[in-house]
Amino acid sequence: MFSRLLKAGAVTIPFILAGHALAATDGALKFDGEASTGNSDVSIVKQISVQITNLDDLDLGTHAQLSADQEATDDVCVFASNTTYFVTVSSANGNFQMVGADPANTLDYSVRWGATPLTYNTQIGVAQTGDPLDVTCGGSSNASYTVTVAQADFNAATYDTYSDILTVSIVPE
Repeated sequence: MFSRLLKAGAVTIPFILAGHALAATDGALKFDGEASTGNSDVSIVKQISVQITNLDDLDLGTHAQLSADQEATDDVCVFASNTTYFVTVSSANGNFQMVGADPANTLDYSVRWGATPLTYNTQIGVAQTGDPLDVTCGGSSNASYTVTVAQADFNAATYDTYSDILTVSIVPE
């Protein structure tokens, strides 16, 4: 009995929280061919939603020196139920900076969303277009981001293993 009450509560709570009170009414007992009529409210909530998938780790390789800037790109899928979204990228170390195994060693890098350069932890100014129908983008990608380590910064850096964690945040327009 308690299990059935929990299940009923789990179904009912979202409707109440969404501002919908269920008001079903049963029909009255009728005789001699009269109709018994009841009412059932029907509702559904469509929410604006976004999701980013297919993110991969970016390995910029192992090098002694660079003869050009080093880039790595990740193709991703962005679902946006209302078609458009904004993106913000931040990092665990702050200001798009990798930290070495020795925390005193740092290496700056830059990030682009498509062709647009990003400022650390700042929402991109132009709404982007996502896939409004398929959270997997049909198995393909519809967006990308690129991380670039400048040749001069890398060549001037101390020998170390550098890393950071990017956080890509997608919000609907």
